[in-house]
Amino acid sequence: MAVWSVHQSELVSAGLCGEMYRRRYVERDVVPPGLSAHRGTAVHGAARENHRQKIKTAIDLAVARLREAAVAEFEAAIARDGYYLSPDEIAAGRKASVGAAKDTAIRLTDLYASRAAPTIMPALVESEFTIGLPGEIELAGRLDVATVDGRVLDLKTRGRSMNQRDADSSVQLTMYAVGYRALAGKPPSGVGLEVLVDTSTPKHQRLVSSRSEGDIAALVARINALAKARSSGAFLPVEAGHWLCGPKYCGYWTSCPFVNSQRAAAADANERS
Repeated sequence: MAVWSVHQSELVSAGLCGEMYRRRYVERDVVPPGLSAHRGTAVHGAARENHRQKIKTAIDLAVARLREAAVAEFEAAIARDGYYLSPDEIAAGRKASVGAAKDTAIRLTDLYASRAAPTIMPALVESEFTIGLPGEIELAGRLDVATVDGRVLDLKTRGRSMNQRDADSSVQLTMYAVGYRALAGKPPSGVGLEVLVDTSTPKHQRLVSSRSEGDIAALVARINALAKARSSGAFLPVEAGHWLCGPKYCGYWTSCPFVNSQRAAAADANERS
C-alpha cells in the first residue's frame, strides 16, 4: 500500500470546502491563486530572507532591502503561477489590480519590518518536517518560523483583523506545533499568529496561544476523516452563500456543480450596480 502524504495546506483546504479540495488535490485541477495569495507570498518571502540572515547576524535587514525582496517574490510568483482575478479586479483593470496588490505587499512588508520583525529572534526558518502516522499516512509541512525561546509563529496577511479564537483553533498552528516537536525533540513553548492587517491604517496583531495533547488528538482525527473521505470519494462542499463561496475567493466557482453561478453572478452584478 502506498503511503499517503498529506501536506498542511491540503488539510487546511479540506476544512474550508470539500469540493475545492477534491478539484485541487484529487482531480489535480489547479487554478491560479488570487492576487491576495501572491500578496501574502511576497511578504512571506521578505520575512524569510530577513529571518534567515538574522540567525547569522541577530540584526534585521533594512526596510529598503525587505521591500526589494517582497517585490522580487511577488513578481516571481506572478510569472510562475499566474493569477486569478475577481470580478471587481477585472472591473478595475488587470494592470491596476496587479499594481495595487504589489503596493499592498510593500505596505505590509513595511509593517512587518517596523512591528513584527524586531520582536522575533529566529532559530528555525521554513524548516520542513515529515511525521509518520498509523495507516500508511504521513503528515508533511513547513514551519514559518520558530524562535530561540521555542515559540512557533505563523505570519498572516489579512484584509481584516483576526481574534483570539482564530489563534486557539488554527489547524495550521497545531500542525506547526507537531512539526516543531519532530524537529526540536520537544514541544514548543507556545504558538502564535503575527497578523499584518491591510486596513486604511495598516495594523499589526500578535495573538498568543498554546497547544495541548487534546489539540493534537483533534488534528489526528481530522487527518483520519480526510483519509476516509478520499477513500469513499465523498467530499461535502461549503454551504452556498458562505463568504468563501463566490467568485472573489474561489477560482472553481463558475464551474462548481453545487452552485447556480449564473443566478449568483446576476445577483452580485445587481448589488454592484
